[in-house]
Amino acid sequence: MLRAAARGVESSLVCTVVSRMRAWVTTALSAALHMYGENMKRQQPERAEQRAILDLLKLVHAEVWVLGTVRKRGDWPGTRQTPGLPDILAFVRCPLMIYPPAQFIAIEVKASSGRLSPDQRRFEAACRRADVTYLVGGVDAVLAWLRARGHRV
Repeated sequence: MLRAAARGVESSLVCTVVSRMRAWVTTALSAALHMYGENMKRQQPERAEQRAILDLLKLVHAEVWVLGTVRKRGDWPGTRQTPGLPDILAFVRCPLMIYPPAQFIAIEVKASSGRLSPDQRRFEAACRRADVTYLVGGVDAVLAWLRARGHRV
């Protein structure tokens, strides 16, 4: 009988410890999602879009330059480049071989909910004045632009 009572106390103690651990883990996960969740949600779609755009541009044999940097954790948080510059610069050949043989485009990768900063809007306006194609958006925007120029992608 004494052993049964000890087991009862032991099992209730284990239940208490387990429930406290669950509460702690839940609180820690909530705090982590609160601290990092927005950034992760904001960065991941644009990274995926940029990868898809780069794959698409390689498919049409474009010459591509990616602006920006990837930095290790704890280093300077920004890209250390001039604000407003686009994410991708490319020369895309015209498949119909008409003038011009290649077109220069600047692409600012944005997720569906992304908006241009004032510096990005200034750069876009400068591109428009210079008759340089400036695309904003994801792979769908680039795909539509390529198809409108005769690419079969």
